[in-house]
Amino acid sequence: MFFDATTGTWPVHPNDIWALSRELTSSSEYGVLDAADGYLLLKRGLTATDIPTAFYDFARVADPQPQYSVKVEFGDELRLIGYDVLDDRAGKKHQSGCTGKPSARLSVSCASTPSLSTSKGRWSKTPSSGPC
Repeated sequence: MFFDATTGTWPVHPNDIWALSRELTSSSEYGVLDAADGYLLLKRGLTATDIPTAFYDFARVADPQPQYSVKVEFGDELRLIGYDVLDDRAGKKHQSGCTGKPSARLSVSCASTPSLSTSKGRWSKTPSSGPC
């Protein structure tokens, strides 16, 4: 079974995809064959359940330079280090699939992997019924 965390999963929420992959590996029916750059490959009959750190490479940024720096700690594990404002009222389409809406790109740092920062996430400023 193959999972791709690098693209949109609409209409299925990414948390549901993650939960399914974890459910499959914890059931002992599937195990991790390989994982890198946001791709996860499970195989029936394997026992490995740990996701290799290379899976998260797609979200790593060597030197994050957000437009607006902030320091917000979420416990000991997660830190918001900044954000960028993306103004797309001209109708251009973002990688997130959002069109014509102001949105934000967040940069975070994880304590367990200090160099892990992501600028992949985009959240719409206003509620919508679509994938944004």
